[in-house]
This record gives sequence, C-alpha cells and structure tokens, in this order.
Amino acid sequence: MRSKRKGFTMRIKEFFIDCVPPRTTHQSGSQIMVGKYGKRFVGQNAKGRATKQELHALVLPHKPIDPYTDALRVEITYRFPMRKNEKAALKRLAAIPCTKRPDADNLAKGLLDVMQGLFFLDDAQVYNLSVTKLYAQRTGIAVKIYAIDENTISRNMI
Repeated sequence: MRSKRKGFTMRIKEFFIDCVPPRTTHQSGSQIMVGKYGKRFVGQNAKGRATKQELHALVLPHKPIDPYTDALRVEITYRFPMRKNEKAALKRLAAIPCTKRPDADNLAKGLLDVMQGLFFLDDAQVYNLSVTKLYAQRTGIAVKIYAIDENTISRNMI
C-alpha cells in the first residue's frame, strides 16, 4: 500500500501472525561455546535455533516481493496469552500490558534478525522501532512496516 502525507512517499506493509509468540529471545538463546580448537565464541543453542526457524517460517508468507531499501519505521506488537491467575475484570479487557519477561528489546532483536534479507537488506535501515508486549485474548505478533522514500525526504529537508 502507498500513501502520501505531507510530501513524503510512504509504503506500508502490515500483517498479523496468528500464533502463541515464542518466549525464547535472541539473548536467552545465546550461549558461550567452544570451537574445534578450543576457541570460545557466542553461538545459538538448540532452543535459540528452533525459535529462529519457527519465526522464519511464520514471517515467510508475508515477505514482500523485493526487500525494502528505504528508511524504515517498524512497529511490533507481541500478544501473549492471558495468565490464568489474572483477575476476571482484567481478563474481560481486549489486552493488558505485559510487564514480565521476556524483555521487549530482546524479542525485537530476534524478529528483526529473521526479517533481515526478507523484508529489508539490513536492520540498520530501521530508524524508528516500537515494541509493545500485551496479554491478550487473541495471541500473535502484529508487524507494521513503514518504508519512507529517501529521495522524498531529502527534497523536503532542503
């Protein structure tokens, strides 16, 4: 979808992955390993690799034809299942903030790493990142990508 607003050309990609979001993050899936000749390195354990493969399979159907090359603003919303011990009044709400682990920044890191190469060339293109964690009745991961044409930005900046 393309939209024009205040002289900027912007493409928007929006999708929802209907799943129970994985709680294993990029950081929790990492561990110090020892290589063949005794050299230490940071690698992904089996749980981290499995989570990365699962996320890759979930985002693959939503990838654009060509990866974005423009500046990107990305909004990610993780919707975790409601906790069983939550008060009934809160359970009736559509969503409530999640303030427990996993950390939002680590969740975003794993998802952005999986999206790199499929949705954009490098995650350095992301100039604005918004991550939200909620407990909700409908679980999943909502992603919204705004690709802003850099030629339009430079014309409006002068």
